[in-house]
Amino acid sequence: MRLASVTVVILSLSLVASAAPAQVPGADPASQTHRDQGDAPTAGGDHGSQQRVAAGWNHSLLVDYHGRVHAWGANASGQLGDGTTGRSLVPVPVAVDGALAGVRVVQVAAGPEHSLALADDGAVYAWGSGTSGQLGHGSVEGSTVPVRVAGDLDGRRVVQVEAAGTDDASTSLAVVDDGTVYTWGRNLGGRAGHAVEDLVLTEPTALAGALEGHRAVRVAAGHVTGVALTADGRAFAWGSRVNGAVGDGLTSGVQLGPTPVVGGGALSGARLVDAGSGLRRTAVIDDDGRAYGWGAGDHGALGTGGTANAPTPVLADMEALDQLGIRPVQITSGQNFSVVLGADGRLAAWGNGTGGQLGNGASATSWHAVAVGTDGVLDGVEVVHVSAGQRHTVALGRDGQVYAWGQGLSGELGNGTGRGSNVPVVVGAPVPVSLEVLGRASSEAAPLLGGEGTAWSTVTVAVDDVPVGSARVGGDGRWLLRVPHVLALGDRAITASQGSDGSAATTEVGVVGHALTAWGAGADEGVLGELEDLRDRRVVQVAKNAVNVDFEVALTGDGAVLARGTDTHGQVAVPPDLDAGVVQVAAGETFALALTGEGTVVSWGDPSLAVPPALGGRRAVQVAAAARTAYALLDDGTVVAWGEDGDGQARVPDGVESVVQVAGGGRFAAAVTAGGLVRAWGAGEAGQLDVPTEVQGEAVAVEAGDDFVVARLQGDRVAVWGQGAQGQLTVPDEVQGRVEGVGAGLDVAMVTTAEEGVVAWGSHEHGLLDLPGAIELQRVVQVSAGRVRGLAVVDLVTVDSPADGALAWSGEPLVVDGRAAPDTVVTLSRALDDVDAEVSEVAVGSDGRWSHVVSERPDEGVHTVVVTSAAGAVHESSVVVSRAPDAVLQVTPRATYGGG
Repeated sequence: MRLASVTVVILSLSLVASAAPAQVPGADPASQTHRDQGDAPTAGGDHGSQQRVAAGWNHSLLVDYHGRVHAWGANASGQLGDGTTGRSLVPVPVAVDGALAGVRVVQVAAGPEHSLALADDGAVYAWGSGTSGQLGHGSVEGSTVPVRVAGDLDGRRVVQVEAAGTDDASTSLAVVDDGTVYTWGRNLGGRAGHAVEDLVLTEPTALAGALEGHRAVRVAAGHVTGVALTADGRAFAWGSRVNGAVGDGLTSGVQLGPTPVVGGGALSGARLVDAGSGLRRTAVIDDDGRAYGWGAGDHGALGTGGTANAPTPVLADMEALDQLGIRPVQITSGQNFSVVLGADGRLAAWGNGTGGQLGNGASATSWHAVAVGTDGVLDGVEVVHVSAGQRHTVALGRDGQVYAWGQGLSGELGNGTGRGSNVPVVVGAPVPVSLEVLGRASSEAAPLLGGEGTAWSTVTVAVDDVPVGSARVGGDGRWLLRVPHVLALGDRAITASQGSDGSAATTEVGVVGHALTAWGAGADEGVLGELEDLRDRRVVQVAKNAVNVDFEVALTGDGAVLARGTDTHGQVAVPPDLDAGVVQVAAGETFALALTGEGTVVSWGDPSLAVPPALGGRRAVQVAAAARTAYALLDDGTVVAWGEDGDGQARVPDGVESVVQVAGGGRFAAAVTAGGLVRAWGAGEAGQLDVPTEVQGEAVAVEAGDDFVVARLQGDRVAVWGQGAQGQLTVPDEVQGRVEGVGAGLDVAMVTTAEEGVVAWGSHEHGLLDLPGAIELQRVVQVSAGRVRGLAVVDLVTVDSPADGALAWSGEPLVVDGRAAPDTVVTLSRALDDVDAEVSEVAVGSDGRWSHVVSERPDEGVHTVVVTSAAGAVHESSVVVSRAPDAVLQVTPRATYGGG
């Protein structure tokens, strides 16, 4: 038995009946689909035109079953709609106390820096940047909360919305139920589809020209073009003709207003049903599942097996799709790649994959269709909708869970890490991490976990009576689900129900959030993690440089910054005007950095590290610090450095580009590119600049010690190079394949894993290898270390033990299980500090397995469990029950239990 991340509670079990199972996101029928529009074609499986996820340039959106919108990622213009301008690494609810009060949303769209929502009554709402008029409310003012789109759409029933363009010229599109297309925003290069070039439309305006007399059923738009599909399966396009992007056979100039896409040639006889547009290209599919494209062919983005441009439509390499067994029913396009959803719920992609946006486990381009990986979190998942952003992809499973992959630096993937991934990851808050259910037979209701024939196949989960998803139950009766949105802190009721007989189980949980744990020199003297002003704060990130003795900076969940420790240069004095918009912090030896949601960098402490003029007006997406050198990663993938430069650490080498993460060590820096390469510069006498060949192309993230580098690699592996005199290059074999994050101190390398929390190796000095037990029993979100102290941000979730219920939060109850002769009985006893033993008899199933949940919460201390098999064999084991900070009950098994 493996004890998961570890807040553990002993539960008494009884099951209560409930009403019919709750529906889950994605199962609700569309209020308006292509099927509702006469002879209009249908796209995208059973979701019709009603999208439930949407990916923009650097943010993502989700509509849940109740019609509420959640958003995550970049937010400099308020595109998350929660009233703030700070990015979010996990989904946050879009504000519903204004224009969206009482509104049920059925579809969303995400543009470069704005968002759209379609309500079930056909009204449209918008938020984010308004500089191009793209919010459609009559002005160029932006809004951090939803506003209703005004003008000619009043009284009209919209059935689909789309958001597109570029950050300096964005557009919005809508199709109404009579087939008319409306657009608004800046018509730069004709991208809004109107006859007056560069006109700024602040309210929706109907398209004219070649579309008149045709009934549109679907619109798609990219950076510089737009396209409409009609009920008879034809395509009309407008905008820039560069690289043949309009599909009318021309390769230069601008098409002002819709014009027919060439319907002969490859499209001869084809009836188009779905479209997606990216950078100077459009991809479409027909009702027979064939994929086509036109426009720019670089990166293999047309899927033909080559990179040639196509001014008229060409057929994609259907042999590649056939070999994958995928028949497309929906298509979506990012900047230079496309993704198709197959009729069986599997996905394929082609084009630029250097940021992992193809989701196939590689960070490389493919000119042919490749399968999005299903050997991880998508194993067995049927996808019902997919949306491609600039360099990331978001997908919705029939189980109600949301998945994402690709670029993640701005939080696009919504999994709390701020890192990209070339395989799908689950979108959801790091608190809670997961739910896990265990149960036993009951005469009143079917069990959650019991003997033969009693295990459920699926459970539906609700939080405070709000459905959050469903999960498959494994052969052992266990299930796991990460909820698709953030749970508010406080007491929450979690209910799991099963449809066939209405059985349900409920338990109460208290969601606490992240907390900070410190160890090493001074960790028991009230340093940082024990400070009163952090005790009740949700810490989301901590920053420390490897050479630091006792200077740390912490970022809380409400965007506040706290600095503690040595104050030689005023680095502890956080600027008073640093408001709640901070999204990331970094700490050097004599200074600190903060990054705001708008991409602004703030420096304090050593005045020689003041932010340079070169950063003025440029948007940063990450900050990092060496001992006395600062680094800012910009949104164009380049790095700016300033400060001490005695070893070249402030001189970023030529060719360091497409960077997705940067880290600072003692007197050097290292960066990871979108292609998984590591580049390092500065001091290199210990070999820290000599990146091993096996690392190149495989790197996901790096952290730097004083003079060595720790890199997380594809496949959850780790590599270390540079100075190794203290043993920091000797990676424990057992962590390979299980690494979730990396960290580094002066002479200590660290990784985080699901099982141990933190594993550290290297110098024993100052107790940095003496990890506290609380870390081993929690899910570690982030780990950092300096010269004498280690720090970890961990999840803390307390669990109340209810009178009734069978759920455990973020871990398992104390369960004794094992094997014995089939269809016999094992006897279980527990000695409580020499008190008379508690005895239970447990039936063994026909497969030889048995399981028993201890019926009461034990006191703190060591307890002995004795198992006696039917044959008389006796096995003993001990458990330690202790209380961690914040009174979280934790149970650690000392040995594996076994039956006779």
